[in-house]
Amino acid sequence: MSITLRLVLSLSALMALFWATTAVLTRNVFIDEIDEIITQNMAISARHLMPLVLQLGGSKPEAEDAEFESGEVTEFPQFGDDEGQPDSGVEGFLAFEVRNSAGQVVMRSEDAAAFGLQRAPKPGFVHWRDTLAFTLVDRDTGMSLTVLEPGEHRDEAIAEATHALLMPLLFLIPLIALAIWIIARISLAPVKGLSRQIAARGGHDLSPIEMEGQPRELRTISGALDRLLDRLRAALDAERVLAANSAHELRTPLAGALIQAQQLKAELGEGPAAERLGKVETALKHLVDFTEKLLQLSRAEAGLGIQGERQNLSPVLAAVEGEFTSRAINPLQIETDNRLGQDLMVAMDADAFAICLRNLLENAGLHGAAHRPVRVVIGKDWTVSVINEGTPVASAALSQLTERYFRGETTAHGSGLGLAIVDRIMRQSGGALILASPAIGLDVGFEARLVLP
Repeated sequence: MSITLRLVLSLSALMALFWATTAVLTRNVFIDEIDEIITQNMAISARHLMPLVLQLGGSKPEAEDAEFESGEVTEFPQFGDDEGQPDSGVEGFLAFEVRNSAGQVVMRSEDAAAFGLQRAPKPGFVHWRDTLAFTLVDRDTGMSLTVLEPGEHRDEAIAEATHALLMPLLFLIPLIALAIWIIARISLAPVKGLSRQIAARGGHDLSPIEMEGQPRELRTISGALDRLLDRLRAALDAERVLAANSAHELRTPLAGALIQAQQLKAELGEGPAAERLGKVETALKHLVDFTEKLLQLSRAEAGLGIQGERQNLSPVLAAVEGEFTSRAINPLQIETDNRLGQDLMVAMDADAFAICLRNLLENAGLHGAAHRPVRVVIGKDWTVSVINEGTPVASAALSQLTERYFRGETTAHGSGLGLAIVDRIMRQSGGALILASPAIGLDVGFEARLVLP
């Protein structure tokens, strides 16, 4: 999961949690406030109505001289029958009911009957199911006034307030997530730029990291990477120089030693020493070949395959094939099939292409079937395939053939560097090396395909 997505999900979830927590706290405050407002309104309404009730009942006390009994708010589970539950027929916000000293109803509002009171509640506030009742009792006449508030109005108000608090969350969360995503993308742009620079670095590109415009937090990382790249560049340069110098220094004396061994073998003729000189000659040839591979590897590591100017590689192909078909010892039989129908105009260094082709033909000659030609196919998709009809390579070993010094199950001599050099050069050039065994379209053999850049 990317950092941007993590920020979007975590911050959006955190924002939703904060919003929901605030909504719950606000709802609780709203419940307390609405309870206080309702109880105050009920008490005020009861005190304003009581003088009128007493006048209608025949007593005319002054409003300011009237004294009433009231009690604390208590829980009263039931003061009517089970069917006395207020229902949706109660339309007003407040209802009232007046009873005489005998408990008989002498006056009530139209919707008070829906509450089904069987007797007057005790003075003060009383909760009954979903209804809140407030009762005043006149001590002189015994008349009582009960003001009723159906709980459904209170619940409806609370539900609407909660809905109003939570509904914006459904619309704001996507907008918040989008805003966080945009901010994160802008803020993390330097990180992505640094990531691209690091991804572009490799054995052929060890240039310093560009630090211009980077935030302070990334400059430490960039500086550490630059120091690491400097050490890696120095180590690779030292290894490359050592390999190249060693190969150059060894090539001339090895060639001289090989010539001397061949001359000595010819002078001695047949005999016990001839066989031993033959082994010395073979070992020297292997050393010469290995030295040549080291030189090719050092050139590949130096960036020989980096794309060059577009040029015609067909003459290079013909020249390399000529080297193998015209050599004095073990000439190679090559069949060329140009399906492209035109010259190989490719943006690739000619020497790099020659090294790749030379290694593939050498590999095909060493591991191919005896007395069977090696096919070189120039495909319409700008590929060059070298195909032999030797024993197929196991699929488990096929993917390891481009590793340095890895050799499959074979008795033929070799350094294990040829395919690694080809793969390195083709990657540098922007192309690729594709291996297949058995060869495509055959039941046997091995195919190495150069995908030209």
